[in-house]
Amino acid sequence: MYEQVMDAGKGTKTERLKQLVKAEDWKQALQIAHTFRRVEKEDRTALVRAHEVLNFPGFYSQLGMDPQQLLLHGVNTLKKLWG
Repeated sequence: MYEQVMDAGKGTKTERLKQLVKAEDWKQALQIAHTFRRVEKEDRTALVRAHEVLNFPGFYSQLGMDPQQLLLHGVNTLKKLWG
């Protein structure tokens, strides 16, 4: 599925991101979205944390945060901004 999205998305990062959100490819969408700077601070925090949860699952557990809740918040932010 990712190859189809990337083949179809030879445009901007935003266009590729919208396609990934539509395809519900959250991992790849967060890979792109967490680098965006021009989003509100709360949204950026949600995207960065969700991306980090996917890459370092134990870290936020050690901090007493619920990784699944952080991921869900990040996915909801993706849907809100680019869905």
